[in-house]
Amino acid sequence: MSNQSTKIAPLVRASVILPPGHGNTRDWMDYSQPYVKVFFDLCGSNLVNSPDLKTTTYVQIPSSTHAALRKATTELHSMFVKATEHVCKTPELWPAFGFPSQYWPRALASFFIGDKVISGRFDFSITPEKGIKCFEYNADSASCLMECGHVQSSWAKAVGIDSVGVDAGVGCEERLVNAWHLLNLPKGTLIHFLIDKEGEEKYHALYMLNAAQKAGFVCKLVKGGDNLDNFTFDEAGHILDDEKKPVKYVWKTWCYTTLLSQWNGEPLRHSGQVRVIDVCLSENVLVFEPWWSAIPSNKAILPVLSEMFPDHPNILHTSWEVTDRLKKSGYVAKPVSGRKYIPEKQIDKVMPVETVEEIEKLGELIKLFQRQMDSQQEQTEALVAAIAKGLSKPMPATSIPSFPPFDLTSAAELWTDYLARFHTFIGANSVPEDKTAQVFLTSQSKVTYKLLCNLASQQSPPKCINDLTINEITDFMKNQFDPARYIVRERIKFWSEMQRKLGETIHELAARIRQDAVTCDFPSIRDPLDEAMRTRFMCSVNNEAVLKALFKVKDSELTFAKAISTAVETEDAVGRVAKETAYGAKQTPVHKIQATKKSNESQ
Repeated sequence: MSNQSTKIAPLVRASVILPPGHGNTRDWMDYSQPYVKVFFDLCGSNLVNSPDLKTTTYVQIPSSTHAALRKATTELHSMFVKATEHVCKTPELWPAFGFPSQYWPRALASFFIGDKVISGRFDFSITPEKGIKCFEYNADSASCLMECGHVQSSWAKAVGIDSVGVDAGVGCEERLVNAWHLLNLPKGTLIHFLIDKEGEEKYHALYMLNAAQKAGFVCKLVKGGDNLDNFTFDEAGHILDDEKKPVKYVWKTWCYTTLLSQWNGEPLRHSGQVRVIDVCLSENVLVFEPWWSAIPSNKAILPVLSEMFPDHPNILHTSWEVTDRLKKSGYVAKPVSGRKYIPEKQIDKVMPVETVEEIEKLGELIKLFQRQMDSQQEQTEALVAAIAKGLSKPMPATSIPSFPPFDLTSAAELWTDYLARFHTFIGANSVPEDKTAQVFLTSQSKVTYKLLCNLASQQSPPKCINDLTINEITDFMKNQFDPARYIVRERIKFWSEMQRKLGETIHELAARIRQDAVTCDFPSIRDPLDEAMRTRFMCSVNNEAVLKALFKVKDSELTFAKAISTAVETEDAVGRVAKETAYGAKQTPVHKIQATKKSNESQ
């Protein structure tokens, strides 16, 4: 990881002339989409706050700064996960986070089993002199996904600046769909989306629900407060929805800090009124984001991060005490959760954090903007001259037919199959090697083209999209749309989904079996008897924690005997952690707080 601070290009504030009649229109987003309707009802459909404005401003992110942001995000996520692992293994740090003791067994099991996250959001400060600084990591119930992935691109197109550069949120929805795919849940799995109230929570949940539906899942939106009136318990204590369907997978807008602050540690219910905490702490329910995500979202992680990665360029120095370094640099005091201002007399109860300037002086921004406008004018004039020169030459004829674009949202064709067809097409039409990349690019949809533009801008140094090689393009597409499959998981899925679907013909059933067998790599099996016993064991174990532990073992190392020993160790470990935490730690009183529920962004 980098530990050298580097200056970055500043953000640029640019102006745009608004189109006539912008004050009363809904045409700039698809109103038939449920999340758009809720967004318009809450925020209004105007492009800007005042219908009388003739111009407005927006921010441009230089490609080098955008690349630096992506690098910082990747590095910081890895660092926060490592810091979370350190916290999980260091019980002495747990009291600093303010969670009740009952939280930790669930969080530890969630982290070490490897429960996956869907999304998260970093809050950054960006200045040319100090670079990129991380304020916090909203790993639990992060919002603003719709604004990033849908609203800003639609707004840019409506005001006519969609061709100025590449939308920073391009591919956001496709990545969310892929994140749901990577959970490896069976298609058709029912997922309940829980929200506390209307407004921002609702359109955010509907946008995420839309991505899950495109990944092949059945989704239901459920609204409720601390109690969920539509949910009930069955005789065995399992939670059912209003259609008496089991609640097994839940995505929620409540942050864990809010849930835990409203829970006084009493036993979970298995009958009567179902509460949100009963759902989220149930052993029979898998929650997104997972329980361990509350740890990196809590600001108590920041001093741990400072100790583990001192002087990292993207981290603000943080301490539990006001050190000489902080006195010299200046600091702010932040609570462990929330954004409330802390008076100086209470400074010993919170953590001081180094301050950072937010923006440059306005005069410098204006000068920089003027220089960029002059440079763009020169580039435009040069481009016009080049086009005029090119039009004076006869255009060569082409006989290459069109090739269909790759469908990002459909599971009907794998990326590997599409690429094989494309290579066949190239060979059949005698396309020169130096033109293969351009033929591929002209065959793709606008969304795919923008994704590849984004890839080109992230190269070092940044490239034009037409300078990408076919190998760079296909490698990127493979990484995005052909994630590596885990052979053991694919074989378990193959043998578990053995029922014939309603209305499915014999030929359709046979075709589905052939397609599922492709990803199982059956020809590589060297010991059929051990493979058969291992598969039967994993299909029958009926323990999600054990399965997740088994899926972490390499296929080449996972024998029948190894599967048995891993299963025994996992069941013993989860039981031991729960017992030691419940009875070995000193219990501290937890007082119930009667207050208005905090926003899911109060971190």
